[in-house]
Amino acid sequence: MQIGETLATEIIARRLGACVQLSGPVSSTYRWQGNIETSQEWRVIIKTVSARRDALVEFLHQHHPYEIPEISEHTIPWTEPKFLEWVHKESSQA
Repeated sequence: MQIGETLATEIIARRLGACVQLSGPVSSTYRWQGNIETSQEWRVIIKTVSARRDALVEFLHQHHPYEIPEISEHTIPWTEPKFLEWVHKESSQA
C-alpha cells in the first residue's frame, strides 16, 4: 500500500486528480511472461477530468512500479453538479 499512498499524494499535489481512493488488497491471478502469477494488489480510483487524462496517464507510466499498469477510464453518465464543480476545480492546473 505504501506505493499507492505515495502515488495518491503526488497525484493530488500535482492536481492530476481531485480525489484518490485506495481499496484492497485484492487477489489477482494473471499470466505474466509465460507464468501464472497470483499477487495482492490495490485498486485505485482517481477522480479527475478528461482534460487531465493524458498528464495523469503519463505520470502513472513514469511512477507506477508495474511495466504495464492497468489504466482504464470509466465515464460517469451523471454526477451531482456541485461535486463535479469541485472535481474540476481541484483537478485544474494551478
